[in-house]
Amino acid sequence: VDMNIGAPGQRGGDKALETEVLALFARQARQAVTQIGDMKKDARSELAHKIAGAAKGVGASDVARCASMLENEPGSSAAVAAFTKAVVEADTFIVGLMR
Repeated sequence: VDMNIGAPGQRGGDKALETEVLALFARQARQAVTQIGDMKKDARSELAHKIAGAAKGVGASDVARCASMLENEPGSSAAVAAFTKAVVEADTFIVGLMR
């Protein structure tokens, strides 16, 4: 997991805002994982693009990298698996930050 997730000061030092943004990202990423398997390639690519942008915004570079890979290879089961793994790892890390 990329340790830049929720880096202090990334949101101007507002801890409550950082927590809210990370929670929103984690929720969106988890939801994407549950939806992505049933989507057609075009929809999968579009969703992966959105998650890649959100992941870059919070510093979750592993998720961003895997989402970009999925965006470019929406039919790849390896890309789906890598994306899912990256989201689970980032989510676990974010939960740890919020404790």
